[in-house]
Amino acid sequence: MVDVLFWVSHGNTIAIDQRYYPVENKFRGISTFAKPMTSLYEKDLAELGQNPCMFLLGNCPTINHKRDGDYSEAWLPPVVFSLEPVGGNADRQDIAKHMGLYHFRIELKKLYGKQCVYHASHRVLTNDSARAEFAAFDKVHFTYSDIFSFAYTYCKKMNIDSHNVVMGIFSCFAESDYLNNNYNITELLLPKAHKKVNQANIVQNNTGNGTKLTLLVLRTENAFGNWTALAKQKSKGCGLNVLSYYGVIDQQEARNQTVCLSSKGTSIFKIVDIYDATRSNKAKYTIIRTTLSRGIGEIFKFIGEFERTTPTQYNYGILFKMYEGLTHPKTHEDTHVGHTISIGVENTGNIFVFDPQSDNVHQENAPNLLIGTKTQLGDGSALATACLDKIGSLYGTNTYKYMDIILHDAIDPTSNIPIWVGELSDNSEQNYRKILVRQQTTTHGGRRFTNKRGRNIRGKSRRTGRRTGRRTRGGRRRTRGGRRRTRGGRRSTRGGRRR
Repeated sequence: MVDVLFWVSHGNTIAIDQRYYPVENKFRGISTFAKPMTSLYEKDLAELGQNPCMFLLGNCPTINHKRDGDYSEAWLPPVVFSLEPVGGNADRQDIAKHMGLYHFRIELKKLYGKQCVYHASHRVLTNDSARAEFAAFDKVHFTYSDIFSFAYTYCKKMNIDSHNVVMGIFSCFAESDYLNNNYNITELLLPKAHKKVNQANIVQNNTGNGTKLTLLVLRTENAFGNWTALAKQKSKGCGLNVLSYYGVIDQQEARNQTVCLSSKGTSIFKIVDIYDATRSNKAKYTIIRTTLSRGIGEIFKFIGEFERTTPTQYNYGILFKMYEGLTHPKTHEDTHVGHTISIGVENTGNIFVFDPQSDNVHQENAPNLLIGTKTQLGDGSALATACLDKIGSLYGTNTYKYMDIILHDAIDPTSNIPIWVGELSDNSEQNYRKILVRQQTTTHGGRRFTNKRGRNIRGKSRRTGRRTGRRTRGGRRRTRGGRRRTRGGRRSTRGGRRR
């Protein structure tokens, strides 16, 4: 018996080719029903309902790889979903009365012939109730993570383990209004996977052997112009918006990644990974978490020194991520749920607070984002205060209290780029500062069970990873091959020979 959650809505791909991205989820499997660059209609839904097995199979096979902990990854096309047809297409209105979420319980009776039967059927959400129950669906566009979040909530309410659920998505994968005709049509015939970026070299101590650290500067040839949030998503993808705004990654690629993000967004480590993947000269990075006031003060001190020693003739930005608190309320570990923005320094002398995701980066709003000018830098303290006031006016006073700063080793120590001279760590509450360490993934459902001897209770040695067998009461260890180890040596039970 399999629980199937079946989602029906409008959808459009935002990719210009058949490119697939890893989408994090907590399901047993994911089924999709539209072929690439095609639309679905009411008749397709009717045909699907005639054979319950199709809810399990889908039209396009999707492999859901178990990754680590509670999560798996399914490779899916970058799609934005909507409860309203994009552009008011009348041909797609017929599906509107079916939109929402359904719950089926399906039993596979006979594999050959694909014979399945319904054991239960329930409509969880209608078009209208989806808007009322979940705020994300009241937006013009939403993403996989919005659908999955509601599905997890429903599973918890019904006491269903989502890891045993098949998630079905019945939605068009036709072209969206983002696309144009300036691409080679043969590209559409070649499915390809998004190339995952390698982990950057983020280290805990980056000051040995005379290494000098400097602040990460996003130099750009782009003018500080208007910007619209990637895929019109204002609740996810803030880091990708900043990287794309400064030209670190292509806007189309950033848009594709945004709609495939999980609800957790992009951690500061992932932001560094993406940046480093675009560099030919690889660096070592150090990430510091500190108070917002101290971090902003040090950024403007750096900008002041930067402009004095190396007067810039180009635009650049300083990226940082802000947090409301230090730890995640559930795990009590370092939180990575925050908001990424930047300080933009224009070659004409103006200095701004830029938050591309918020849609407030446009010429008409420039006065509201202006912090000051290079001529006002001095020691940086005055503009730092102005910047903190600006952040308070944009997001609320004392909403964000902490921030992450990205440092890297100065590849050319003879250059005039200012060297970071601040302390890397400080345990005092007022001057809090900590070097962040990337948490490596663990196996066995994200939990590692060990006994006092350092061996994994699930049957593998932590040191070698080899199967260790089971220990008996007499202190002997019995292995699969029938051998029995004693303290005085080994004795084989095969053929009665003693070794």
